[in-house]
Amino acid sequence: MPDEKPSQPSPVAGWQEWAGQEVSSETRREEQVRELFEKRYIPLCKLATMLLDDASSAEDVVQEAFVRLYSSWWRIRRAEAAPAYLRTIVVNLCMSRLRRRRVQFDAERAMVAAMRTGSRVLADGRNDAGGPARSGNEYAGRDESEDVVDMVRVARAMSTLPPRQKAITVLRYWADLPESEIAAVLGCAVGTVKSQLAKARGTLARLLAEQAGDGS
Repeated sequence: MPDEKPSQPSPVAGWQEWAGQEVSSETRREEQVRELFEKRYIPLCKLATMLLDDASSAEDVVQEAFVRLYSSWWRIRRAEAAPAYLRTIVVNLCMSRLRRRRVQFDAERAMVAAMRTGSRVLADGRNDAGGPARSGNEYAGRDESEDVVDMVRVARAMSTLPPRQKAITVLRYWADLPESEIAAVLGCAVGTVKSQLAKARGTLARLLAEQAGDGS
C-alpha cells in the first residue's frame, strides 16, 4: 500500500482564514474607536477649547485627532492606552495651531508698528487720513480686543503665554493631570514641566496685577 502524503493546507483556505482575521481586526478597531468617540469627544473638545479659545477650531482638532488615531491604531499595543494617546494627539495639534497663530500675530503686530512709524514721519504729526496719529497703546488695545474679545481677565492673560506654557497650565489646572503625565503627553522631562509651570504662574500673576491696576 503506497504511503499517503500528509495533506497540505489549501492556499485558498489559508487566504480565507487570513482575510477573516483581517476583517475581524478591522471591525474590532472600528468598535473601539467608536466607543472612544462616544466617551471622549466632548471632554476633548472642552480641553481643546481651553487651549485654543475657539470652540469651532477645537472641534476640528478633535475630529482630526480621531482620524489620526484610527489610521495609526496599529501603534497602540494595549486598548487601555488609547485615551492617553488620543489626548496627546489633541494637545500636539492644538500647540501647532497656537504656534501658527503666534507667528501670524507677530507678523500683524510688526505691520502695525511699521504703519505707526510711517505716520510719525508726517511733519504735522497727523496720520495719512488727516486725523491725529494713534499712539502705541491705542494700537495695542485694538489688537487685544480683536484677539480676546469677551474673554475674562484670566483668559486674556492665558492667551499671551507661549504654546507650551499654556498647554502645561491647562493640563495641570484644568485637566488636573499630574506633572509626570503632562511630561508624557508633551514628550519632555518632568523638570521642564515644573520650570515652565513656574514661569507661566509668574507671567499670569504679573498680567493679572497689571489688568487690575488698569481697571480692565
